[in-house]
Parts: sequence; structure tokens; C-alpha cells
Amino acid sequence: MKIWYKPGADPKVILPAVVFVQVDVSGRDPYLRGSAVDPSWVPVVPVTARGESKTGKFLASSQLPLTLTWAITIHKSQFHHSSAFTP
Repeated sequence: MKIWYKPGADPKVILPAVVFVQVDVSGRDPYLRGSAVDPSWVPVVPVTARGESKTGKFLASSQLPLTLTWAITIHKSQFHHSSAFTP
């Protein structure tokens, strides 16, 4: 993960300008793999939701749309769990 802040921004107070997350591109379009931009790094920018309360106050909330996840292929999961059923 690479985190970039705007010049002069205080990381304790403000969200990063962009977070780059590295993903597996082994099964992706070969056209992207040959481009000048590395397709394995995906930019994630802050999202701001704005609205107004019932009392007329202006509200805003910013966050980075990131979710911690992991994955495993069906083949690896079958191999991994096969030893659990062996007597």
C-alpha cells in the first residue's frame, strides 16, 4: 500500500489525497500489462457524503472506501481442508 498526502497536509488531521493498493493482475487483460502504467496499483481516493440535518445544519463525512479482504482459490481450499478429513 502506498499513501500520498497533499503537500503540507497533517496526516493526523486530514485523510490522504490517494491510497494506492496493489492487486493481482495475473488474470487481467494482457493489453494492460504492457502499458506504461502498472495496472497492479489501483488508486483509491476519499469519498465525501454531504447532506443537511433536520435542523438545517450542513453535514459532511469523508472516508476511504477500503475493506480488508482476502481470497483463496477453490483448488487451494480443497487441498487445505482435505487433510482435516483424513483419519
